[in-house]
Amino acid sequence: MGPKEKIEFTEMEEALIFHTAAKRVAANVLKKPLERVRDTLGKLAATQVLGVFVSLKRHGELRSCMGCLAEALSLSEAVETSADRAACDDPRFPPISPIELETLDMEVWVLWGMSEVEQTGKDRLNVVEIGKHGLQIQRGTHRGLLLPGVAVEHHMNAEQFLEAVCRKAGLPTEAWHNAESKLSVFEGKAIHGPLSLALFKSKSSAKNAARRHGPTLTDVIGLREAARSNFFKYLDGATPHYYQPQFYDGNVNGIALAVTLPDASPIVCAEHELKPSIPLQTTLLKFSHVLGEQVKRIGSPPQDLLASQFTLTVHWDMAIHGPSNDCDISPLDTAQRSLMLSTKDGWVILFDPSADPEDIFDEACEILGVDDSTEGMIYSFETVSTMSRFELTSFPNDPVYPSLRPATLAGSFYPATAKSMETELHRMFQGTERNTPESYAAALVPHAGWMYSGRLAAETLSHIKIPDSVMIFAPKHRPGGSDWAAAPFQIWGIPFGNVAGDQELMSDFAHSVRNFMIDPIPHKQEHAIEVQLPLLRKLKPDVKIVGVTMSGGEWEELHTAASQFAVFLERLENPPLLLISSDMNHYAAEELTYKLDRMVLDAIATLSPEKLFEVVTTNRISMCGIHAAVFVLEALRLSHRLHEVIEVGHTTSAAVSGDTSRVVGYAGLLFR
Repeated sequence: MGPKEKIEFTEMEEALIFHTAAKRVAANVLKKPLERVRDTLGKLAATQVLGVFVSLKRHGELRSCMGCLAEALSLSEAVETSADRAACDDPRFPPISPIELETLDMEVWVLWGMSEVEQTGKDRLNVVEIGKHGLQIQRGTHRGLLLPGVAVEHHMNAEQFLEAVCRKAGLPTEAWHNAESKLSVFEGKAIHGPLSLALFKSKSSAKNAARRHGPTLTDVIGLREAARSNFFKYLDGATPHYYQPQFYDGNVNGIALAVTLPDASPIVCAEHELKPSIPLQTTLLKFSHVLGEQVKRIGSPPQDLLASQFTLTVHWDMAIHGPSNDCDISPLDTAQRSLMLSTKDGWVILFDPSADPEDIFDEACEILGVDDSTEGMIYSFETVSTMSRFELTSFPNDPVYPSLRPATLAGSFYPATAKSMETELHRMFQGTERNTPESYAAALVPHAGWMYSGRLAAETLSHIKIPDSVMIFAPKHRPGGSDWAAAPFQIWGIPFGNVAGDQELMSDFAHSVRNFMIDPIPHKQEHAIEVQLPLLRKLKPDVKIVGVTMSGGEWEELHTAASQFAVFLERLENPPLLLISSDMNHYAAEELTYKLDRMVLDAIATLSPEKLFEVVTTNRISMCGIHAAVFVLEALRLSHRLHEVIEVGHTTSAAVSGDTSRVVGYAGLLFR
């Protein structure tokens, strides 16, 4: 493969090869016309080589390294391919920025003499000569190559070099002495020097190239207004404008779109990548929709929406400046570029055209708590913003949620006035005084209108000594919002008073069980939680509530989430009552409903949530709260709190309506 004998170049020929590769790298970065390497190299162009690698470094740190190998390869073809790829296509790094060109060193490796190592096992150690040989290893689809300079640069011995090439190939480190691994050595010559020696003479060419290949301020202002327009179209249910042909479009490194309502903090949608992989206009369209959904959750009045302010910031052309504790950022042009400081704990991006680079760097360090001992990296981006100053961190602001969830279903599922509600509650709880309340881990109660199922719900709850907090797990009956959602409300309104939300318990739950989102949208019109609130308040006036809705989920997903919930419950000193709000089978004849409901109740009696899930799904029983029931009962089982189920009662809507042709089943259950 390739020439076997050493390739010799004169000093002038080496300089020509280096200069040619450097011009090719710079032309790619600056997006200038590319000259044919064959013409530049002249008589050297046809020289046969094993391959060429172009390596770019900044202060000794690798910035890019790409190359090519082939059985028959001309020097011109190899230099051209390797230089082009090193400038833009190393998958490990972002493309080289124009402002980096003057800071980079370059090595051009010309390779020859690939030969397979015939020895096997540890005898291969004796073949490898550090400083002379590069290594290539292949096994199956795995392949790795390291240049001769790697071992010298990292002070490796032969065994360490062999282990390193195995890691490069994605193989075990001992794979090099396996006979199934094809090991080869090759030789090469490195031509190196500062890239700036071969750059174009005009420094302004590099300085201005990045700015020319991104959006202008006019583009960004126009795209901001388009995003604002689409925001209101989403709110109104209208069709948005999908594309703005008069403004810039392309892939960028970062976008931040924000809306600020009167007397409120900005709501920000942002996305950032080190590589230019974010489609600008497509992402802005998505952000407009997301911001619209966020504002819907807040429930802002129309006058606030009309007074909202929009801002847009766009970043592109990322440059790497080096480690935060050993980096000179004084040349950074803050009028055009933002600074990014990144550590293992987070990152911050700052753009302030009026500030000095050192001041911006100091502020970034203060935000992240960085000192000289912190391992961090400094990057910069070309930036255009409609703001005079821009700051974004990886530590998101807390979202704003409505504090009150009003009683939206009073007058339909239960009485609308305090007086009529008190009368109905008295009727439903009449005779329950004989029950002695006890502590239970959970209960299942129906949630149809009070006239149908309120009496059974009251009878079931009257057996329970209601603790300070109750978590109500209910189905999600209406579209919109997250499938599994915890309600963020501080207050739940009901006609004769309010019920407090347990904010701390809700937040801890949502952060402990990763499948759940904090989302008010599914709760806005959900009756399954609201109808239970007056009953709970009557039994314990100072009770606190956490409302949770659930829609969908397979057994494995429910089991995994329940495992997390079980751990959460075990660490609570005073566990809440877990109230499952669910009706049984829906809209079948009464005889069939009793049969299907009995199948469900018998499955629950086995204390196996998995069996319950199987019975309901296999027989297509329309128990609306099946996912909530399985989730809660599995969490109790895993936390060793599910030992007994007590059936308080079972009935159907026919007991009130008299219509036995199409009924809904209701059950009251206690768990301990």
